[in-house]
Amino acid sequence: MKFLLFLAVSLLITDISLAMYHYNFNRRHISSPLQDYAPYLKISFVPLMAWIWHLISPSHSKWIYLYAFFAWGGDTFLLSKSFDVYKYGGVSFFLSHVMMIIYLNIKWSKVPLKAYFLMIPGIILITIYLIPQMVNPSLQSFCFISYALILVIGSCNAIARWSILKFSNPSFLCCVFGYWFYLISDSVLLKKEIVGASRNLDCEVMGTYFMAQILIFIGIAIDPLQNQQRQQQNADKEKKE
Repeated sequence: MKFLLFLAVSLLITDISLAMYHYNFNRRHISSPLQDYAPYLKISFVPLMAWIWHLISPSHSKWIYLYAFFAWGGDTFLLSKSFDVYKYGGVSFFLSHVMMIIYLNIKWSKVPLKAYFLMIPGIILITIYLIPQMVNPSLQSFCFISYALILVIGSCNAIARWSILKFSNPSFLCCVFGYWFYLISDSVLLKKEIVGASRNLDCEVMGTYFMAQILIFIGIAIDPLQNQQRQQQNADKEKKE
């Protein structure tokens, strides 16, 4: 197990390092020596991160497998520059956040008031700053706005775990900061697609995306509730025996 974890982490570090090396060339508008391999670097990231989650998590929810699958699908479809293709990437990422929301299974009646205050920055970023820039009568605008909304809903669900975990809990903090990095990454990406950008933003978009996924997967892997569920399952098995 330790060897597999070491291997997975080593491959992940190599993958991210090479990807960021490639994106740095794009940023300077210089031909990258990794141009032909860049798509493989991008689509191998989520499977590697999911593998690490599988190795360190005490339990393995089908919803997290589905989250990883749809996130991988999103990365794959977004390799295309054509909206006719990459719109399916948006749909796939949308579904990945739905899977995470289902997994978190928040009981909103128990969410403390202070958690709602923590949700305000993300809501303002998406609904007041980003969405007004994307409003126009087009399918592209509808897709972008729908995705922006599910993303902020996902971040609110991560914050709502304050109802069951302490603010200082590493799992809680990882998921919250993970979704905040997600908000930053996709806000930059969506604005670039709608408004355009004067320079290449691959480093900013992908750097924050990598950090977002790492924190979310780690946050779920170290979720203390999973340990409790695993212990309960083991106790139930012992009773049956």
